[in-house]
Amino acid sequence: MLQEELDGIWKSALEQLKLSVSRGTYTAYFSSSNLRSIKEVDEQRQIAEIALANAFLRENVEQRYWSIVKEAIDTVTGKKNDLVFSVDLIEKKITERLPQRHDTDGFEKIEGLFDRDLGMATEARAKRANLRPDFIFENFAVSSSNQMAWAAASAVAKSPGNTYNPLFFYGGVGVGKTIQRKS
Repeated sequence: MLQEELDGIWKSALEQLKLSVSRGTYTAYFSSSNLRSIKEVDEQRQIAEIALANAFLRENVEQRYWSIVKEAIDTVTGKKNDLVFSVDLIEKKITERLPQRHDTDGFEKIEGLFDRDLGMATEARAKRANLRPDFIFENFAVSSSNQMAWAAASAVAKSPGNTYNPLFFYGGVGVGKTIQRKS
């Protein structure tokens, strides 16, 4: 089956899914998905492979929304479908949305705060991202109530995107989420 046909089927299925789930659920789970393939088993049955952006989305869609996805694809194709969910990083779609710049060698690079090969000083990148220069680990108010948070934040800073992804802090007043001011 041609990719144009697959895209048309998936677009129609997504329109039905929009009616079955909330706008937030649709955006979070289905907006970056695609129909990778449909393989015919017999005249009345086929296998549809649906690609999602990451393993988290694949697992949640498979567990929570399998039946409504199946119903939507069955309705659009007029056949019974067995569903297979896979992970597809969809790098092309992601990089199209990010700002691009050309390196001195003419190669395109994705511009971001943590890119190391941009030839831009860390201070300039931090300023561009509106980060405060006094918010550094040396100024973090470490106490018994937030040692775990400090350790997690340090691990994320040393290896962004690999550990504790995402990292979110929540706590009451006075538990040390902010820095100490130096006089």
